Amino acid sequence: MNVYEIVDGQITGMSFVKNPANETKAQIISDKERIIGGVILTPDKLIYRINPITGEEFYIYFTKESINKLFIKYRKENWTQDEYLSLVKLYAEGFSENEIGIKLRRTQDDITDKIQEGGVLFRNMIIVIMAQNNKTTRDIARRLELPHSELMKVLTEIGGELKEKKG
Repeated sequence: MNVYEIVDGQITGMSFVKNPANETKAQIISDKERIIGGVILTPDKLIYRINPITGEEFYIYFTKESINKLFIKYRKENWTQDEYLSLVKLYAEGFSENEIGIKLRRTQDDITDKIQEGGVLFRNMIIVIMAQNNKTTRDIARRLELPHSELMKVLTEIGGELKEKKG
């Protein structure tokens, strides 16, 4: 089996091993796709490796801090569809980015970055959800920090109509 070590998006090591390095009970998820599921890294555990080119034998290990760094980077870059839809719904309901982060168990930076990279699509989904929840154009414009006239332009572009509440 090939095992790749990836740090900050770069392959830093590759090994050919008979068993997973963590020596825990891993499950083969797909023989065809060569996917194994199980604990990947254990802090400070020496992992035996052989350089397939030179035959050099060595050990590698990961500290708790480096594993945490990898986990945070992975989580920040990989959102499930359910997590993203929850982000959209919570944002449309008026929760703060900090509150959303707590509910989704993500850092506030993750939330802020995802909202910013969501761009026009994110903005349009918020408009639709808030309109479905009978929010006024003023409420929507305030939430999206858009001038009211800009919101009306966007609504026209996406084919939406809002009726203002009286009173």
